Amino acid sequence: MNRKVINFVKGIIVIAVFAVALCIANRILMHKSEDGYTQMQSYYKQIDNTVDVLFLGSSKIYCQIDTGILWDEHGIASFDLGGAEAPPWNSYYFLKEALKTQKPKVIFYDATIIGYRQDVLYQPEVWSMTNNYGMHWNLNRIMQLRENTEQDSLFKRLLFPLDTMHSRYKELSKLDFVDENNSINYKGFDYRNTTEVFETPDVSTMTESFVFDEKHEKYLRAMIDLSKENNIPFVVMITPYVVTPEEQGYFNYVEDICMEEGVTYIDFNKMYDELSIDFSTDMAEKVHLNFSGTKKLTEYLGNYIVNNYDIPDHRGDAKYSSWDIDAKINRENRINAQNNEENQ
Repeated sequence: MNRKVINFVKGIIVIAVFAVALCIANRILMHKSEDGYTQMQSYYKQIDNTVDVLFLGSSKIYCQIDTGILWDEHGIASFDLGGAEAPPWNSYYFLKEALKTQKPKVIFYDATIIGYRQDVLYQPEVWSMTNNYGMHWNLNRIMQLRENTEQDSLFKRLLFPLDTMHSRYKELSKLDFVDENNSINYKGFDYRNTTEVFETPDVSTMTESFVFDEKHEKYLRAMIDLSKENNIPFVVMITPYVVTPEEQGYFNYVEDICMEEGVTYIDFNKMYDELSIDFSTDMAEKVHLNFSGTKKLTEYLGNYIVNNYDIPDHRGDAKYSSWDIDAKINRENRINAQNNEENQ
């Protein structure tokens, strides 16, 4: 009888050691990326109910909303929770996951992806992974991946990261063992520091509304419903980029939905003068603002937030010290970018 007990204990130990080794290998081999993975991982590390303003969406969020500026100028505790080219269904499951630990006082969703990727109903494999693998193992993670993969075979392969990441051992670096951004201090911002020159788009004459695929609409409305269920104001916005008239037609339909749902809608492609956006100096490329443009957009949003919502100023509160560190890092990055530009 004692031998049976001893063998049973040995078996449990072997299984436990194998499980721990598997978890460690999975963590090390996981592709580290500030395109969604690190944003979600760092979000989990935030102290419960400290994120007052949640920004949700694609890279248009985490490349263009400088959480450090919002903190420095207003003491706003904000977080950029987005994924690379994240369609509405990805953002919906991000939001469901986010509300488990935080109760934001307002949520901003950037719907730009609907206009310039309205024909994309499933993401490429690489973006599916960066949007998904940062989430904890639960139903939200599984459902997000299921919505984002068309073939059952691809869904089953991507479901377990080691199936797709096992060969990364050949390219491991220090980042795979010490990811500095994967911490409570990281609030999701991942800046762009290049400059491309474009003509200023003009979509003022586009008044038609183009209906996009029902899958996009379903999940846009689902996010709105989820925010209403939690009594959280939900703001839909379109951030500046080199928009085309056709894309503006889809945004006009987004506005129609927002009017019907009774939520705030802001189209920054109709507000270039108010933002002082200059398409010869403020664009990193067609879709993203650079440091200069990001500063203008973020400062406008900061003023808009404090003028329209009851958001406390947490500067000086030890509980929010991680936002001090985030702001310091972002500030240093802006200074270095400016110095590099002046030295070119």
